[in-house]
Amino acid sequence: MTYQELNKMSVSELRSLNRMVVDMIKTKNRTNAVMAKDSLSVGMRVQVNHPKLKGQWFEIQKINRTKAVLKEEGGWTSYSVPMNIIEVQ
Repeated sequence: MTYQELNKMSVSELRSLNRMVVDMIKTKNRTNAVMAKDSLSVGMRVQVNHPKLKGQWFEIQKINRTKAVLKEEGGWTSYSVPMNIIEVQ
């Protein structure tokens, strides 16, 4: 869809289109979260895709609805991180 086609649409049509796009994005995000959650389990050894935690290994302590609690291997620190940045190695 081009800007010219969007410019021809009424405000109500644009709002309807926006609502459909937002709903589709939310659906895809939920699907990705479910797939990520299914691939994880308590006790797994994982890494986190984040600059502050780069190169460190963690163990999954708990899996919540949207985040997982990770404990640093050989340490005391634990983090609650979104499942989409957890990398299974």
